[in-house]
Amino acid sequence: MTLTAQQQAIQNQINAFDSNTGTQILLSTLIRAIDAGDVRQGYADSAAFPTDSAFIGMIGFDDFDSSLRYVGRDLVAHKIDSAAIAPAGPTTQPYEGSPYQGLSRAYVFGGNYENTIQKVLYASDGNATDVADAYPSGLLGAMPGISDTHGYLLGGRAAPTPSYTYLNTIQRFPYASEGNAADTGYDLVQGIYSGNLTAIGNRDKIYNTGGTGSAATDHYERTSHSSLSNSTDVGNLTPGGAWGQFMGGASSTTKGYSLGGRRNGNTNGTNAYYSFPFASEGNMVDTANLSTNLYYNSGASSNEDGYSMGGQRLSPSSLRFLTIDKFPFAAEGNASYSNDMQLSPGSGISRTTASSSPSFGYVYGGNTGPSAAINDIQKFPFASVAAIADVGDLITAENRDMGATDV
Repeated sequence: MTLTAQQQAIQNQINAFDSNTGTQILLSTLIRAIDAGDVRQGYADSAAFPTDSAFIGMIGFDDFDSSLRYVGRDLVAHKIDSAAIAPAGPTTQPYEGSPYQGLSRAYVFGGNYENTIQKVLYASDGNATDVADAYPSGLLGAMPGISDTHGYLLGGRAAPTPSYTYLNTIQRFPYASEGNAADTGYDLVQGIYSGNLTAIGNRDKIYNTGGTGSAATDHYERTSHSSLSNSTDVGNLTPGGAWGQFMGGASSTTKGYSLGGRRNGNTNGTNAYYSFPFASEGNMVDTANLSTNLYYNSGASSNEDGYSMGGQRLSPSSLRFLTIDKFPFAAEGNASYSNDMQLSPGSGISRTTASSSPSFGYVYGGNTGPSAAINDIQKFPFASVAAIADVGDLITAENRDMGATDV
């Protein structure tokens, strides 16, 4: 049997399991393997399962009766039905839609030249905790990337002492140990920052789109988690060679989406959203429209829809937006919004970052004015139109070019 690229990436991760692999990583990966189909790691019996001392338990796939099992403090094996432990949400499996939905937690990094990596738990909500460092001198505008085992920081601008440094580095940090981000030794095509504010890709292919540095760029780049190397220029960002900054991002199973953004240095932004297929890449296609011209917006992905949250523009009138736009992956029509689903606070919000669970979109930090950063963690449901909820706080108020990854 030939595995798909998604299945092979999952299989590679499962093959790397050892006694130091944490329970949450094992659990989320095994559920993802079940959803992808025909991918598994067998153990002769539950005594062979990797252990997680922090959880005081073991979890794994038992070849004896083809079951997913947990061994607790009493050392009695208990069969776990994967349907019982999958998060509540859409009736389809979590990864039939966007591959960028995390099952357990998100990590928010950078912003305001901060060097923190903060962890947010999906199940319990609540305040973020500082778990690692993003970049020694602080970081602004690094573009986020996601795999099943690591979060990625692509490019960014280092703290402005003695001068601005536009990075071409590809850094990453491990979910399992929650260690500091480290330079992989591979590079982007050029030093750049502030392209896509939310991640785009399929958990193996990782994209950074647009942005600016010593010069603006009109292309988007790709690197691969399973075969790390210098990134590759794979196509133009927008038709006509226009370049972009400060865009939201979304991902379906087969396509990446760039949402809004500022083009050619103007202050109006665009209402277009663009797409490209992961399989063939190439130049992005002008696909349909958001509800208004904007940039500094973030993005999220459910199984069926992409979302654009907040944003701003300075002309023709200075505005920050409250609304959450939604567009269908299948039909790729114009986005719609509901006044019932609005970000808070009420003056409008921009410069956020975001992540997605199978059931909710999460929005982190933001800016409600030229120097008015907030530390809110907000979430909204994919299943129905409902008011967004403030569910916790970041460690510090963040409002400039953060990124977020999840697992």
